[in-house]
Amino acid sequence: MADSSEPPTTPESTTAVLLAAGAGTRLGLGPKAALPFRGRTLVEVLADVLLAGGCREVVAVLGADAATVRAATDLSRYKVIDNPDWATGMGSSFRLGVAAAAPEDHVLIALVDQPGLTPKPSPACWQPTGPAG
Repeated sequence: MADSSEPPTTPESTTAVLLAAGAGTRLGLGPKAALPFRGRTLVEVLADVLLAGGCREVVAVLGADAATVRAATDLSRYKVIDNPDWATGMGSSFRLGVAAAAPEDHVLIALVDQPGLTPKPSPACWQPTGPAG
């Protein structure tokens, strides 16, 4: 149960961390972040959805073939960081993304291969789930 003295979680106090560093080897088409979707790339569409959903900021974590992903996308509205250790697994991207968020913000984690994500999040996303660390 959340501490009642803690301010409520709102989209305006939330940074979205978009994990988009994987190579997409099982798919065999290169990094999922650069895949075409709705006339743009998956990473662009998902970052826009998170911002439209009310997040204050979106941190996109790139890794595999990051230069190609950057060249194929317009991520100028977002904080983009490269994970040089992307091949070690999603955990390294998670740590970098969370570290890049404003310290006072709550963090929402999203994966680049969730094209069904919409700007209208569940109200449960903005409910505290436990005491802040």
